[in-house]
Parts: sequence; C-alpha cells; structure tokens
Amino acid sequence: MSTYLESALWDFIKTILTKGIRTLKSPRFFPYTVFLLLIVITGTLATFIEEFSGSGLSDNRKNLLLYIEISAAIAFISVGMFLGRARIILQMVSIVGIVGLMSGVFYDKHGILITVFGKETDLASSLAAMLYVLWIGIISFSTYSLIRDLFASDIFGTVLFLGKPEDNGEVMFKWICLILAGINFSLGYMIYTRDGILKSTEYTAIIIMISSIIAIYPLIGFQRKNDVFFTILSWFYMFTTIRVFLLAFRTFSDSTGETSYWDTLFSLFIALYTIQNAAAKGVKLGQKGDQSLEEELLEGERRGIFAGLAILLTDRGLVLLILGIVMGFHAMQVQTTMGQPNIFQEFEFTSDADIILLGYELNLAISLFIYVMSLVLFVLLPTFRRYSSPNINRLPWLPPYNDLKLVIGGIKDGEISWKGDAMKFIVGMGKDKIAAKFGRKPKSVGDRFGGVWGNMMKKTTKKDK
Repeated sequence: MSTYLESALWDFIKTILTKGIRTLKSPRFFPYTVFLLLIVITGTLATFIEEFSGSGLSDNRKNLLLYIEISAAIAFISVGMFLGRARIILQMVSIVGIVGLMSGVFYDKHGILITVFGKETDLASSLAAMLYVLWIGIISFSTYSLIRDLFASDIFGTVLFLGKPEDNGEVMFKWICLILAGINFSLGYMIYTRDGILKSTEYTAIIIMISSIIAIYPLIGFQRKNDVFFTILSWFYMFTTIRVFLLAFRTFSDSTGETSYWDTLFSLFIALYTIQNAAAKGVKLGQKGDQSLEEELLEGERRGIFAGLAILLTDRGLVLLILGIVMGFHAMQVQTTMGQPNIFQEFEFTSDADIILLGYELNLAISLFIYVMSLVLFVLLPTFRRYSSPNINRLPWLPPYNDLKLVIGGIKDGEISWKGDAMKFIVGMGKDKIAAKFGRKPKSVGDRFGGVWGNMMKKTTKKDK
C-alpha cells in the first residue's frame, strides 16, 4: 500500500503516459503516429546495424536516411503551421509529397551546401542541428511546466503542503535544495578549474556556479509570501542537478558516446507530455468525439502554455509541429551515432564536444534563462503570476505539527479513539452538506469531536481567526 504522496506522483506520471499514448492512437492523430514511427524506427534500426554489424551502411545510404528523416520533420512542421485546419487526407498527401520532393533533391545533389556564420555546411545537417537545439529548449520549458502541473494536481500539492496552512514564503524542502546548490557550485568550480576542458564546457561551469548562487535567494527567506511559486522554482532548479551530475561525470571520466538512455527516455516522456497538453483537451479521449482543442480551450477557464498556439494552429497543427521537432531531434542523434559530420563540428567553440555533452550544456544554459525570466515575469505579469502559483488546498482545519504530536500521543495512550472520531468526522461532513441545502450553519470541526482532539481543533480554529 503506497503513501498518498507516492500514489499522487505515480497517478500524475501514469496520466501523462496514458493520455499521451491514447491521444496519438486516436483516429484524429493516428496517421501521423504511423508515419512518425515508420521513419523513426527505420533510422533507429539503421544505427543498430551500423553499431553492431561489421560492414555497416554505405555513406550514400546514411545520407539518404538523414535526408528522408529531416525532410519528414520539415514536412510535419510545414503542414502543421500552414495546413493545420485542412482535412487529414490533404495533410498526409502534402507530407508524403514534401518528403519525396525534398529527400529526392537532397540525394540527387548530394546535399545542398549553405553558409552559416562563414562556414560552408550541408543544409540537411543544419536543419537537424536547429531542430535539435529547439527540442532541448522545449524540454527545458516543459520541465518547468511539468513541475508546476504536478503542484497544481489535486492530491500532490495538498499532501505536500499538509500542515503548512500559512503562506509565509518558505520553500518546501529548502535544506535539500540548499545542499544541492552547494554541491552544484562545487562541481561547477571543479569543472571550471580542470585542465584541458572544452571552451563550451568552461562557460557551462560558470553558468552552473551562477545558477547555484541565484538559487539560494528564495531559500534564505527574504520573501514573505508566494511559497508555492518559490517552491516550484526551487524544485525546477533541483531537477537541473541531474544534468550537472551527468555533465560532471562525462567531464571527470573523459567518457564519450553519442547515446544517453536517460535523455532518450526523458525526451519520450516530455514528448507525450507536450502532445497530451496540446491535444488532450480537444480530443477528450473519446468523451467528446472530434471536438477541436480550439473550442475546448475557449470554453475552459484553464490556459496552458500551448493555448495561444493551439488557437492559431488548431490541435492537429500543433501536434504536427511537436512531432516534426521530435523527428528532427532524432535525426540529429542518428546522424552523430552513425559517425556522420554535423554542423557543430564546424565551429571551434563546439568542434570537439560530443552531441550528448552539448545537450547538457544547452539545457543548463536555457534552464538558467528560465529561472531568471520566471522571477522577472512573476513580478511584472499578473497572468504569469497566476499560472506559476496555482491554488493549493492546504486543509487549514488540520492542527499544527506540535498539536498533532499531542493527538498521536493521545491515541497511543488511549485518550483518543481515532476510529470513533474519524467516523464522527465523516458523518459530520455528510450532515454539513444536508444542512447547507437548507441554509443552516454547519458545525465547526472542533464541535464535532470531544476530548483532547476536539479541544485542540477549537484552539487551532481560534488561532487561524
């Protein structure tokens, strides 16, 4: 039997997974899912052949795989942006047409060369790199949104803030965050002072140290309210610690490699989260048939981070856009895993960094930007303030911690019959609902019970008043 907190966390994760998968399986999005899986599985199988087969694939076949996948990514994005309101059949015909045309042109000309920052590089490789960076940015922003939604969930936030009835601005688990900030600062300094590190890693070490210093601000307790916002912000910082540890491990162990199973799994989870955020309200998973996300968002009071884009592109357009970026991210991973050159190798700043290391560095830089901008927007924009500080039911009628200790002691000593009092409370709640229908005043929680528990509840109620 799990605790409330464990059950609430698992329920939150399970909801994202099931809703995301069921959204992609729904008739409204299933054709895109099949096309995406066909392209991605083909590329993934090719990397396994390249990695475990002695002969491997020829350069022409490697290039063809890259051209097809990056063409599919651009096709999804283009159709999502410009044909989001069209019928599915027209969208699919357009996607197949764009993929065939673009990949054919790329392959026939053996790539299209362009100049980027004075460096000549392949267009397909440049597009893959751009979408790779864009998806890392989406992962960073979605991580903040994910933590915010976790706190806004009915059970998790309530259980987490149990026994904290007053908004005094104090961050939950601040000592853990403070310890992690100290560890991260130390790791950042150790990385910065290490000989022979890459220039990009050196700058990332500075970012880690700056982030650690800024993260201490809400932990000191200058703020007198908005504990929900500052707790969400601090938890977002604590989540970046995973990337700091992974970056430190790769730096100190001098390990390399183009595959990170953690990043792959987390990317899949974030993809499902963004997709269900963008489309689940429109699909309602069979409850409202084909009602579009645009109509659902206009009817509902809650506005997610995808609300504006969804109204502009529709739910199908937005899902196509997300899937296209995911495909571009995967194309970059396939490209580097198969040993093909990428645009990052053309620049001195990142020439020796592997793609996984670059991903960590980009994520940490974007995370610092999100942290700082969240503080600024929280002060300046009431809309963001409401979004980033969701209402939480704190159950103020529960006794403070010290009083609760007396209650537990009373139960142990036999002074309080918790089974009888719990039954009185449940019955009393039902009576209150009936009384409210007839306009009668319900009894207070303290009046419902006698003995030690009732006296303490009355005392707590007086304190709150």
